Amino acid sequence: MKRIQQSAAGSVRAGALDGSLRPRIVGLAENLPGPSWFVLVVDTGQVRIGDEDDPIAGPVLAWRPWKRNASAKFAGGATGHYAILGANALASALGYMPETHELRVMEDKVITAPLSDRRECLQTMRFAFNGLNRELRSDGMAARAVVEAYLRVILIEVYRAGQSQMAGGDKATSSNREFTKFIELVEAHFRERWTVNAYAGSLGMSRDRLGDICHRVRGLRPKDLIDRRVTVEARLQLENSSNSIQEIAALLGFSSSPQFTRFFVRTMGTPPGLYRKECANGVLPDEMEPVLPYEWP
Repeated sequence: MKRIQQSAAGSVRAGALDGSLRPRIVGLAENLPGPSWFVLVVDTGQVRIGDEDDPIAGPVLAWRPWKRNASAKFAGGATGHYAILGANALASALGYMPETHELRVMEDKVITAPLSDRRECLQTMRFAFNGLNRELRSDGMAARAVVEAYLRVILIEVYRAGQSQMAGGDKATSSNREFTKFIELVEAHFRERWTVNAYAGSLGMSRDRLGDICHRVRGLRPKDLIDRRVTVEARLQLENSSNSIQEIAALLGFSSSPQFTRFFVRTMGTPPGLYRKECANGVLPDEMEPVLPYEWP
């Protein structure tokens, strides 16, 4: 296993389809090492994604978890845009907003959303993809921040377009709704090292009530879920970023790198420095695959 390139921009491949009469295959040269995701918007024409039986026709938006060595074949005359996102780019674009949990829900989904009746979405995606391609080609100031901003717009449009394909919504139970609120708070505050009591108080419930909800929905204690979120972020940083152990510790709200190291050893069974080294050398044991951004809660 190789680590994905360090910057968010480095773990993105993007391009445009200009209506050339020759078919075009995307993904062979553009594929990234490690877990990745494919997003495209087709204005006109058809595309066959991976080994799917049927092509999809524009105007359409599509999102897929991307397999290594996968490809998409665009028919001659197709117009539109596409991007392949690595784990680091996806995690950076998602950020740490309370809404991040909602966006994470769609990461492992297969989404195909016709845009014939969603012209505003189509226009927004064109704008975001044009900006993304421009920034990826430039060395402008704060290019990484701009890339992340365009990617966030694209991810939000994917989420909105695919809502009807996702479970939950109005059918969610009271416990599920309260659990979702808790997870949204964790997304917003896990780097501040909030205690279980702080989360319960913010939700207007007792610690025991929060524990009961988490056990009912996920079979885990609130602290287990908080620690899992911190661990997922720590692994993403160690696998995909060039931040030092001390910098990662500070990013995650630990008072010192030794405190972070003790936490990581407790949750992962190995020191963070050794974990990073094993990731870089591709020698992680089978039961410890590279982490995916949506691997929680």
